[in-house]
Amino acid sequence: MIPNLEKIVGAVLSWPTFGLVTIFVCRKKIPALLEKVISVQKTKIGPVDFDFPKPSDQSSATADAVSESPLALSANSVTVISPEIEPLRRNIIDFGKNMPAVQEQEEKTKQTLLSASFELTNGLTEEVLIRSFCYFMVQYEHEKVYRSIFGSQIQLLKLANSRKIKVPEIASLFEQTKVSHPGFFPDTYSAANWAGYLISSGLIQENRTDVLMDTDYSITTMGKSFLVWMVNYSISEAKYG
Repeated sequence: MIPNLEKIVGAVLSWPTFGLVTIFVCRKKIPALLEKVISVQKTKIGPVDFDFPKPSDQSSATADAVSESPLALSANSVTVISPEIEPLRRNIIDFGKNMPAVQEQEEKTKQTLLSASFELTNGLTEEVLIRSFCYFMVQYEHEKVYRSIFGSQIQLLKLANSRKIKVPEIASLFEQTKVSHPGFFPDTYSAANWAGYLISSGLIQENRTDVLMDTDYSITTMGKSFLVWMVNYSISEAKYG
């Protein structure tokens, strides 16, 4: 009987069981004991030195780190949207939202980005998407302009690509164009209207001076892009007007 009793007592007093029993018995005294222990910054048990960081220092450092983190700064910052720009924001947010073809392409774009290891919330991904959006907007603008531009205006744009054109030459070129296309332009349509379409489309710019006759016109970045687009896609210059 005694050997069996020794085994039982040995099992009961094994480290896991002994630890649980000790915690239960001393549960009311443990908080005070821990407070005393952690209040000691440095102590020595036998040949070993122990350093205990102050909880106040650690929590303070953690609080400082959290308050200075970009996530915390971002969370604390509030963007105030003025009522004046809300319609513009809504148009941008809803642009193409309810078009099935756009939704389908959106999903394909997301899958393409993910397959190339782009995180959808990453700054680089944002840069890529904005650039892609701008690229297709430029292509769209070229298509839209080409539908309305006259053949003579394409020739005027090509001339502006080679050199600046002054106001008197614009007027002279337009008169030649009217002779080449009799009855096409109404009497109320002037040289200013003719060149004005290229200006309003962002293909050429007017460089004003104090003297009207010294004002000239030069091609813009968008105008050069339009001509390159025509060449790359074999777009015909032979348009009437």
